[in-house]
Amino acid sequence: MRDSGRYLLSGMMDCGVCGAKYVAAMTIHTNKPTPHVYFYCNNKLRHGKESCASKPVNLAIAEGVIMHTLVYTLLTEEEIKKFIQAFNEFAESDTEEFERKRQALAKQMEGVKKKWLTSSVRYSRALIQGAL
Repeated sequence: MRDSGRYLLSGMMDCGVCGAKYVAAMTIHTNKPTPHVYFYCNNKLRHGKESCASKPVNLAIAEGVIMHTLVYTLLTEEEIKKFIQAFNEFAESDTEEFERKRQALAKQMEGVKKKWLTSSVRYSRALIQGAL
């Protein structure tokens, strides 16, 4: 049973034998209680064993290789420090922009308050003097 849409790596790995994409498929073994997910060469899956001599790759093994690569190759201490620095710079610039906007809005609110008070005082005077 094909289940390619649910697995991140499905369609992202190339077969080393024929060059087709590997796709996820669930395999149910008669002697095992739960189904297992494997990545199969799409060419082999569609056209049979004669079209490609590749072997399936267990989902857990494929994910483990990806995690190992991420953790030990891409996420070096230097790269993590770069990421943290970039994130902090972004957060600070965002905070500064937010503070500028907050101050501008506070200034506008003060202007609105002053206009409201002025209008309120004029209205009260007009009521007292009987003009309204």
